[in-house]
Amino acid sequence: MHPAYKAVMAMEGTLGADISDNVRALNSWMVTYQNFRLLSTTLFISFADVVGLVVNGGELGDAWEAFTTGVKEVKLGWSNKKSDDTKAKRAEMWGTVDAGSMMDALGQTYGSVFLTGTARRMSDSLFKWNGMEAWNRAMRITATSVAERVIKQYHSEGFDAADPAAVARFEELFGKGFDPKAIKMGADGGLDMNDPKNQAAVSKWVNGAILRPNAAQRTIWGSDPHYQILWHMKQFTYTFQNVILAKAVGQAKLGNYRPALAAMAGYVPVIIAADAIKELLIPGDEPGWMKSGLAGMLQHGVDRAGLLGIGQMGYDAFATDFGVGLTGPAVSQVLHAPFDDPSRTALRALPFGNLAGRMAN
Repeated sequence: MHPAYKAVMAMEGTLGADISDNVRALNSWMVTYQNFRLLSTTLFISFADVVGLVVNGGELGDAWEAFTTGVKEVKLGWSNKKSDDTKAKRAEMWGTVDAGSMMDALGQTYGSVFLTGTARRMSDSLFKWNGMEAWNRAMRITATSVAERVIKQYHSEGFDAADPAAVARFEELFGKGFDPKAIKMGADGGLDMNDPKNQAAVSKWVNGAILRPNAAQRTIWGSDPHYQILWHMKQFTYTFQNVILAKAVGQAKLGNYRPALAAMAGYVPVIIAADAIKELLIPGDEPGWMKSGLAGMLQHGVDRAGLLGIGQMGYDAFATDFGVGLTGPAVSQVLHAPFDDPSRTALRALPFGNLAGRMAN
């Protein structure tokens, strides 16, 4: 089959439709098992999401607001509640926040785009109790508020037409030749929420700050359910490269180094702090990177930040993790076994193995 046809089928979601029901079910349950084995504490690494707001043009204060909003939202989520303040309601009206889209984004990020039936319901439940559904909601609420502010500033202040980086940022939202004074405002002084251009611009800004994976951002084979086990956990890397890193590089080429500096100076320390908090909360001995001083912590932060994009998978495969970057967690687990203590390997193979494995230290 011609690659162009495969690409279209990947976008449509029909690629690999000839997969047998048994293989589909096996893949679904394997991915669900791996989600439960690896993702019970994924909320901590997601703290780095706040940096995306700054990379996309927000301020440091926006990152802090996103973090505090996220903590509050997670607490509400564990009580089966959700925020209903003005920002949350406006995000819902813009369509940037709704339960279905958030669960779909989480499923795509963690390789469960092809899950069906009970396997999908179990993974969805995991993302609820580990706080990720509420956290993702909070990030998109804050990003929507920032997007409105940025677009309103374009209307009132315009942009420097002599600055190619500023022009590119505006044209990304509204296209070439659009007059910022033509941005439609509502009677309440805010953006006109019924205007299609405003709706598209707000959605683009939010999706440029808070990742929302889709088939266009991954390889063609990554949309084929036959290879679901191998693809597992790779979507975030591809989306991060195509959205965050691409924006930083593109702006740097136009003379604006702020996004690149924000990415380099933001993701690493946030990830180090988040992982340190996580490790201190887990019973058992501290991991080696926390005992190796500043150099070890910095290396851990750089490794986890994924600043190499898809190249990070090759680095992980050959430098750190015996193949997890290229082969997915299922194959990596097998490759780990000859090099690891049997009791630790057995514990890590259990659901919540990322926690249970610490018991063997």
